[in-house]
Amino acid sequence: MQRFAMARRGFRSRMVPTSFGRIHAYEGRGQGALPIGVFLHGFSASGAQFGRLMSRLTGSFQRLVAIDLPAHGLSEVPRRQVDYAALRDGLVEALDTLLPYGARASIIGNSMGGFAAIRYANFRPERVESLVLVSPGGAAMAPEELDELRSLFEMENMADAIDFLDRLFAKRPPLRRLIARFLMRHMGRPQFRSLIGSLDTSILLRPEELSGLRCPTLFVWGGQDDILPPASRDFFLAHLPSHAVIRQPPEFGHSPQLEHPKPLAQLIVQFLKALEATQLRPASAPGGLGSFVPEPREARPAPGKALG
Repeated sequence: MQRFAMARRGFRSRMVPTSFGRIHAYEGRGQGALPIGVFLHGFSASGAQFGRLMSRLTGSFQRLVAIDLPAHGLSEVPRRQVDYAALRDGLVEALDTLLPYGARASIIGNSMGGFAAIRYANFRPERVESLVLVSPGGAAMAPEELDELRSLFEMENMADAIDFLDRLFAKRPPLRRLIARFLMRHMGRPQFRSLIGSLDTSILLRPEELSGLRCPTLFVWGGQDDILPPASRDFFLAHLPSHAVIRQPPEFGHSPQLEHPKPLAQLIVQFLKALEATQLRPASAPGGLGSFVPEPREARPAPGKALG
């Protein structure tokens, strides 16, 4: 069903061989000037959830790619244990194949996909043109805070699934109980249970991983995000580099690409157009590789202060 819906939007399906099994991706042509836009989804989701957003960004990019992370969507479940390391390494291998040699991509990541995008930007800075982080995960937190977050995804009954769904969406979706029933079965799959169990504080982001980002960065956090705690938002606000652009739309929930694809696309296009219009200055990227950083364009808000 997802593959058919994406095909109707003009995105074809592709399998990429990696040492962690075949990884699935959707890709399509755009009519814009920017070379490549890469979309990374959150935990237990899939690349198809970016379909409506990608359709609105075809005018900005020459090519658009949405990846199903290992063990997600139509990607194969790795033969080895499904853990954070498998997701990270499988994603790197897939992107190394999908991105032409020498090409630089704008990476748009939501939730766990935002976490993965940050790690990839630090590991392969020469391949990242810009970052768009939409309610990114991975913020450092205490073990008890991580336990509380992990418990949201450990759905034992319909009440747990409905609670998660109500947290995920800013407005209650139609067919709420039917979706909750599917979600409970989906989250109960062994690969997702294994991935949840592998999460611990040692793999979370360090402040220097954010402050050291050299690529232009847009940070988007919804005012109605009820999945990640406010302390996660404050961690990013405290440690993102000074050139990061901050937007906190009050109507956005955790995954605005599902509920608000048009205004999210507008934010992204505004950010990308500002980059084109801004004179860029060279900077030294991690590992001694060249990159670019835009001159600061706006004052940064204090943690907890929203910008429209």
